[in-house]
Amino acid sequence: MATQAILGLSKEISEVVNVAYAAQGKNQGKGQMQCYSCKEFGHIARNCVTIAGINQSFATPKMVQQTIITVFSTLGLYGQGKIISSPWFVDSRASNHITGSLNWLHNLKKYTGKQNIQIANDSNLPITTIGDIEPSFRQVFVSPKLSINLISVG
Repeated sequence: MATQAILGLSKEISEVVNVAYAAQGKNQGKGQMQCYSCKEFGHIARNCVTIAGINQSFATPKMVQQTIITVFSTLGLYGQGKIISSPWFVDSRASNHITGSLNWLHNLKKYTGKQNIQIANDSNLPITTIGDIEPSFRQVFVSPKLSINLISVG
């Protein structure tokens, strides 16, 4: 009975490996592969960071960023008694924390500098205001036309 269980497990593992190699053989990119453990795309179970005991050095910067985004989005940021529920994205290329909303900012000041916010399509958005989000974000740039919120880590 135990031998049958081991052989069955061995066959399952072999099939998983064969499927993974078959996917690679068809020139499918990593984005096409699905993890059997967490069901996410982009990696296989052997490299899954959600499995207990996996060395965290396998975590890529993108995985770390997704984790931070999930935490901020799920728990929300708290500022001056208000829950900030809009998602904030970690951006290593942003020079400052940036938002399009004044809703959760305090200590507001009109921006008199000459900087603009350059977005992905090379357009520039004006910075109109600077404010703080308690407890830890200081001098957050506000550009009303910006549709996302960015946390600068760079």
